[in-house]
Amino acid sequence: MLYEHRLNTSSTKTTAKKVNVAFGPGTSSDRTVHFWYKFLDEGDIMCEKQIRYGRPNTFDEDALHGELELHTDSNTRDLENALRQLRTTIDSHLNSMGYRKVIS
Repeated sequence: MLYEHRLNTSSTKTTAKKVNVAFGPGTSSDRTVHFWYKFLDEGDIMCEKQIRYGRPNTFDEDALHGELELHTDSNTRDLENALRQLRTTIDSHLNSMGYRKVIS
């Protein structure tokens, strides 16, 4: 897409077809090319701007660390009540922090 953008190919459909020929059917659509052309038009050719989908993260990992230091024997249900967050959110943050499930 960067190559076609640099050549000033304005048709997103044409670019999408070329991408699909090169990388396989269904790889791209004209809507996807339009989305990326917008980034490239803004000069972000290195894609340094983070593409985010969904709601922004409001989870406070410092509060989780603090709660774990205060109550070392806490389980996810206790953390859920203390932090007022979903258990699945707490599980995913614990997992990313290196904690693993212990089945007793």
